[in-house]
Amino acid sequence: MNLGDTDAGPYTAEVWASSNSELDVEADVLVGSLNVDGTVAQTQQSRTLDFLLPDDIAGGIWRFLVRVDANGEVADVDTTNNVAVSDTVLL
Repeated sequence: MNLGDTDAGPYTAEVWASSNSELDVEADVLVGSLNVDGTVAQTQQSRTLDFLLPDDIAGGIWRFLVRVDANGEVADVDTTNNVAVSDTVLL
């Protein structure tokens, strides 16, 4: 989703498995990434990413977090809204 008035250029989106709703790149598990061509201003787009969870991921309650513009490639006045959090998932 691009809430701004300017089209966003290419960026990387990442999917993380997390035991809570806060992204911690030291503790959470990166499960996939996706290169996005960009997003038109004032629009949202759906993307699909297939991934396999690591064999050593612990069972329990998890969430998936998606971080857009993971590498800071887009000029963004508000990066606090760049992480979306799923409902809980039982693994």
